[in-house]
Amino acid sequence: MGAAVGADSGDAASANNLQEPLLRTSGTGTEGVHAASVASGEAAVLTAASKADAKTEKEAAAAAETSKGWSALFSIAAPQKGWLLTASAVLLVRLPFSLAGPHFVSSVLGAVIDGDAKQAHYFALCLIAVR
Repeated sequence: MGAAVGADSGDAASANNLQEPLLRTSGTGTEGVHAASVASGEAAVLTAASKADAKTEKEAAAAAETSKGWSALFSIAAPQKGWLLTASAVLLVRLPFSLAGPHFVSSVLGAVIDGDAKQAHYFALCLIAVR
């Protein structure tokens, strides 16, 4: 293992040599470190601003591409328009019945647990009707 950096005066010179290329400053000591951190902070702010501008440009391009994608999709599906509308209408009519099944099953179970045979029979008939 190597010796700790800054252990004696010889190591201090090599410590500066190690810091200078990393910080890219001409000064030594804490002034150079501070100047480098301020400069890197300004660069980070500029980089963040340019990234934000690029992000909004990318979002605008993606939105335009998405609208082109939907219009292309609808143009491809145009010959099947009748089938698509019929299938959507069937799903819209069938949905309430599909959702009613679990409701009536739980109502039947609740009535059986409560010991109400008349209510359980009624909900069982409703379950059969929606199925």
